[in-house]
Amino acid sequence: MIESNNQLNTKISYSFEIEISAKYMTRFLVLKLSGEFDFHEYMSLSKVILDKCNEELVFNVLVDSLELDYSKLTVMNRFYLGEKFADVLRLKVNLVIVLSDIYITRFSETVAVNRGLKTKIFSDIESAKEWFKDK
Repeated sequence: MIESNNQLNTKISYSFEIEISAKYMTRFLVLKLSGEFDFHEYMSLSKVILDKCNEELVFNVLVDSLELDYSKLTVMNRFYLGEKFADVLRLKVNLVIVLSDIYITRFSETVAVNRGLKTKIFSDIESAKEWFKDK
């Protein structure tokens, strides 16, 4: 997919470990996360995503978290994150999250999908982009 000239040039920094940058691609927003997973910051990410989508009128979102260390992510964190993302995003947003294979369990995805969110987790960017072709 070709990057649009219409970049958001937005850098959002939390006070802890997650850095988010967003840029507009031709059919979806890309948020790139890096650093170390922090549960409370990640819980607020769904609101950041919704605000960006409403601002740009783009409702397909790719979260690239390949550079995020999820080693502190617990099973209960996965449940609450799936629940929170579904509560905030389910009516408007199609969401894909890309993360390293070692962190993929599909539990958060299952929780979110069961609550109505159109979401999928991938381990590579190209597969994630392909998912949007049907959306």
